[in-house]
Amino acid sequence: MNQHDQYTHTQQHDQQQQEHQPQQPQHRHQHTAPKRLRSCIVCGISASKCDLVRIVRTPEGSLLLDTSGKKPGRGAYVCSHSCFEQALRSSKLQRALKTQISQDELKALFMQVQSVFIDKR
Repeated sequence: MNQHDQYTHTQQHDQQQQEHQPQQPQHRHQHTAPKRLRSCIVCGISASKCDLVRIVRTPEGSLLLDTSGKKPGRGAYVCSHSCFEQALRSSKLQRALKTQISQDELKALFMQVQSVFIDKR
């Protein structure tokens, strides 16, 4: 057997061993998972949390604008100022948050949300 044949034989042997070795299991945390999308309660458009505005009903029952997206409570997402206004007119916000919203709370929330959408422009 000459040197070239011996080298080729070694390569073939290595390939056969690799084919018979079990593959390493894929770890779940090896790849980053895709970000979950949220949807606007009015138009249904899906987007990431950072592209939507979250309104939250806290466990105590108060309504807040959640700019961090991490406040505890039941949340509802809107994508634009017009969707927010429509959510108020059609009671979709109340339905999504499973609560009644007083006129004073609506006015306060409206001012907060309006300033956020102005800042996003």
